[in-house]
Amino acid sequence: MTAEWLGFYQPGTRSEEGESMMDLLEQADVWAAPIEDKPGGLADVLRALRDAGANLQFIIARRAPDQPGKGVLFVTPLQGDREIRAAAEVGFNVTRTLHSVRVLGRDRPGIATEPPPP
Repeated sequence: MTAEWLGFYQPGTRSEEGESMMDLLEQADVWAAPIEDKPGGLADVLRALRDAGANLQFIIARRAPDQPGKGVLFVTPLQGDREIRAAAEVGFNVTRTLHSVRVLGRDRPGIATEPPPP
């Protein structure tokens, strides 16, 4: 996966003012785990990640329509042995059906609507 394919600025690209447009573009593994679709089901799983020191930047939870009473939780990133071990203990695995790209760079309202510099 390349920045050109995604339509993003290349890392290190500078604006006309000399500001960095994007500092990082990388693929991020998305982890998935089953959860109970009941009050506290999501919190129970997230608590294990919190206790392991995870600093999550992406969290999505949804019901599993084909399994009443169940849901699925998607998170990223999980880094280091401690976080990955804690995640595995509560049922997380890397999913190959949901893909994510992590983009870090300058931020201000409306930046996504601006054309790239010439």
